[in-house]
Amino acid sequence: MGTPMPAATPEVMPTATPATGPTPIPPVASDIVNFDLEDFIVTLGATVTWTNRDSITHTATSGTTSNPMGRWDSDILSKDEAFSFTFTEPGTYAYFCEVHPITMLATVVVLEEGQEPSA
Repeated sequence: MGTPMPAATPEVMPTATPATGPTPIPPVASDIVNFDLEDFIVTLGATVTWTNRDSITHTATSGTTSNPMGRWDSDILSKDEAFSFTFTEPGTYAYFCEVHPITMLATVVVLEEGQEPSA
């Protein structure tokens, strides 16, 4: 007779290791409706998409009426048109509608990952 075969050992399957790295940042959607722009607090790297739901044209433009910042400008958005901007620097950014600069004002606060909003 030949040499006895060793006892079979069960195969050990490697376990999956979760991928490391940054968690994807979900996009933020904002409807411009009833002549209103929204205030936001977002995480660095977030993309905000403004969609005009009014029948009147609007914009989402960085800065203030007296001091447009030039970081982003949607140009004129007709009904159901959208504009997106990705925030790559932390900070507080005022924005407004160039068509209605007196009444349509808002702010986006961009925080670094893990940073808490100040009270």
